[in-house]
Parts: sequence; structure tokens; C-alpha cells
Amino acid sequence: MTLSTCPDCGNPISSEAVACPKCGRRPARNRSRTIALALALVVGGVAAFNSYITYVRTGMPVGRVYHRGVHSGLKEQVAFYYDLAPDCGVQGYPEVTVTRPPGQGDLLAEQGKANPEYTRENIRFECNRVPVGATLVFYQSKPSFRGRDWFTISVRFPENNVLWTESYVVDVK
Repeated sequence: MTLSTCPDCGNPISSEAVACPKCGRRPARNRSRTIALALALVVGGVAAFNSYITYVRTGMPVGRVYHRGVHSGLKEQVAFYYDLAPDCGVQGYPEVTVTRPPGQGDLLAEQGKANPEYTRENIRFECNRVPVGATLVFYQSKPSFRGRDWFTISVRFPENNVLWTESYVVDVK
């Protein structure tokens, strides 16, 4: 918040005020800020439209996309999710739901163990030292399929009811 002076009565006015509290004069709008906001909305809309067109034309996911490589016909882990307390205890197993299944294979989610990947700044960083309870996601292609497949999943974390949606592009060799 900054203070300026009303040009009509000389009273101090907050930058957050709608009008001068003494005489009621409305401050001049900051046109550059308004133009910047309008431009940001237009650019954001164009980017969203381009993402939609990319999805429609190619059938491939846009947004948060992870890439994995697997062997044809083998069941291989492609992802894992965990929900840990600061003492590394499991608070619950995240629930994985397939929202767009793979076209050339199958997905399976099951409970297992995985090594967390917390950053050094996270209070749970020490949990990275040992495997912990997690929901593991496996992909298995059709036996003779080689090429690119993809799927989208939703992951709901039990402790805070957070929902993530992620897509995976899988290169099958």
C-alpha cells in the first residue's frame, strides 16, 4: 500500500482506496496495469485454445505429462504415490483412478513399497532413506505391441483429499 495526495483537496489517499475519503474524488486508473491485465487474459486464452487444438489434432495429452519407457508385454512400474507423516509413517494409500485408459495395454494399481523423493528442504527428507508404503502403478502392453501409448490417471491423497490428474506417455520397445 502506498499513499498519494488528492489533487483536489490535498488529503492523503491510500492506493487501495476507491475514492478520496474527504472529497470523494476517484483516482485516475492506471491504464498500463489495465492494459497488461487485458493482454495477459488474451494471451492465456490463446494458449489454452492452442492446447485444446493440439489435443484434438494429435489425440495426445497436454499439461502435466510424464514419459516412461517399458518393454513390450512385460508388467513394469511406471509411477508411485505416497502420503507420509513427518515421522515417515504411512497416513494412507493414495487412490488411483484411470480417467483415460491406454489404447495398447493395461494399467494396474496396487499397494507396495517405494523410495520417496522429497527435496532436502522438506521435513520428510529423511524418509527417502527407506522404502515406504505407496500405491504403485504398473503398465503392461499387448504382447506384440511396439510404439507409443498414453493414459491419464487421477490420484486422490487420503490425508488432505487433494486430487492430481496426470498423463503418461509410454514408449514400448
